[in-house]
Formats: sequence, C-alpha cells, structure tokens
Amino acid sequence: MLGGLGYYFTTLDKPRENQIQNTANNITQASGSVTNPNPVQQVDESQFPLVPDLVGISGYVNTTPEDLKSAMKDKVVLYDFWTYSCINCIRTFPYLKAWNEKYSDKGLLIIGVHSPEFEFEKDINNVKMAVAKYGLKYPTVLDNDHSTWNAFGNRYWPAEYLADSSGHIRHTHFGEGAYD
Repeated sequence: MLGGLGYYFTTLDKPRENQIQNTANNITQASGSVTNPNPVQQVDESQFPLVPDLVGISGYVNTTPEDLKSAMKDKVVLYDFWTYSCINCIRTFPYLKAWNEKYSDKGLLIIGVHSPEFEFEKDINNVKMAVAKYGLKYPTVLDNDHSTWNAFGNRYWPAEYLADSSGHIRHTHFGEGAYD
C-alpha cells in the first residue's frame, strides 16, 4: 500500500551519502560550480485534491483537539478509516503500528478515524478499550455521525488516505493488502 513512504521519508546510509558527496565534488571540480545533474521536477499540486477537515468529531483518544491540530502541521498524514468490529480493519493494525513506530519521528502522523458501522461502536469507552487492546499509540478520532467519512467521500473499511505535508491527498487504498 505505502511503498511510496520511502519517497517521503528518506534517510541516507553512509555509502550512499559518500557517493552523493563524491558526485558533487566531481561536478564542482569539472565545472567550477555545483549543478544538480538530476533536478527535482515540480509537480502541479492542483492535480491532487486537498484533504478535507476532520468534521463532526465526537471524541478523541490518545490526543486532544488542540494537540492534534498542532501535531498535523507540516506532517505527512495517513488517515485510517476503521471500526473496531471490522476484521479487515484489525488485520491492518500490525502494519499501521509498524509504520507509526518507523516513521513517526520522520514526519508521518497516523490518525485513526473511527467511523462506526453499528450503534454500539459509537461508545467512546468501547473505542478506548479497542485502542488499548490493539496497542494503537497514534491519535484516534470518533466520527460517530460519519461527517468526516462523508467529507472524504469514503465508502469502505478499512480505507487509507495519505496526504502530503501541504495537505494534498497523494494516495488512497481501500481494504487490506498492498502494504509494501
């Protein structure tokens, strides 16, 4: 699903860093100035939709409204729509937890958007128990009336929307699988 995360979170190992430095030195020696042999192509962001606001949120787990708003600034955000009685959603948790562990300090913020299918799933205490049971450390918001679900035009559990740091949706995935 998110093989492209490396695009957003690159860290250079020492050999690769040395290779880049050597290339820069060679270019400088040959031309007297540094030029980028592989310039970054500008992408027209207008081709990517802006992420909708989190609306109609009735509760927060592992965060507060203020902390979440602050945490979202300049981050790549993965919005994970789920509900705790959905087996397909539960099967994604090991991957989400691993990504959170690996990339949260590199600029990724995962936000669980709990959008209940059944009435009993609207109880914040039940959601808190599920978050604890599955060891979800990232923020989760309760979208009990499906306002955020509808703002995203979502129709699936689980559903992932990956937004870049400027708030444009760059990738979507519905269901399980494609975790690489």
